[in-house]
Amino acid sequence: MGLRVRWVLDGLVFNDDPDPDCTEYLITSEAGWSSSPPARTTSTDRTGAHGGYPAPVWAGARTIDLGGRVIATSWEARRRAEHRLAALASDPTRLVELRCTEETGDLTASVARSDTTQVAIDPGGYSLSFALALRAPDPRKYATPQNADGGLPVEAGGLDFETGGGLDLETKGGMDFGTASGLGPAVAANPGTADSAPVLSLFGPLTPPITITRTDSAATLTYLDPIPVGQVVTIDIAARTVLLGGATQRRHRAIIPDWDALTIPAGGRAEFALTHNDVPNLAARLHVTWRPAWW
Repeated sequence: MGLRVRWVLDGLVFNDDPDPDCTEYLITSEAGWSSSPPARTTSTDRTGAHGGYPAPVWAGARTIDLGGRVIATSWEARRRAEHRLAALASDPTRLVELRCTEETGDLTASVARSDTTQVAIDPGGYSLSFALALRAPDPRKYATPQNADGGLPVEAGGLDFETGGGLDLETKGGMDFGTASGLGPAVAANPGTADSAPVLSLFGPLTPPITITRTDSAATLTYLDPIPVGQVVTIDIAARTVLLGGATQRRHRAIIPDWDALTIPAGGRAEFALTHNDVPNLAARLHVTWRPAWW
């Protein structure tokens, strides 16, 4: 990759304008970002025969190596740059964002440091070269988060030619198409090359059993508790969690036969329809958040 590509790791910007110290941070080489993640195979050899039995080939964690240079205008600025590089992704308890602004837009991965950050001072003392070793447990690269809303199916009145509420060309009422219908299914499109796991949020009032169905595949999840007005239940498909109010575990109150069947396919879309065991209402809502994903 050339210098047209901008990187940001743990808040430090590379291949951009100099920082307030007039120091430039440059990424000049990468390995593992542009290529596919490693394959994780579990094939079993055939006994007394050639070859092996076919098995799923999953993607392993992505290893990313970034190399570059720092150009400073003083020894002190160069030393401060050393300290910044050494501190990148140093928190042992969390992943940090690696963002790459490519020619086609921003993609991100959540990474941790996987080895020593190497630093070598150049002759003269004002510049240095470095090498960063990173590991992304989730090998996908993600674009900007997207959102969509869906609601309960609500009957609409339509044009009424029988009673006084229908086609009215005489008074100020005009044409009456009936009451507004619900939002319909939430539609999530994923233009990327990898599947993407959404986060599904349920807003009450909803009466159990509450069901979310992927209308394009018939995959379902069912929530067994009521959700009154003001409460939110969040189902994170990737994390396999069901939380009430963002904190209280409710996975035991959800029936999800196949979590992966609720992911949004690569280069496709998914429609999520909401139903419950009561009359329709316009206040209840399904909110879907997802990130288009790439290998």
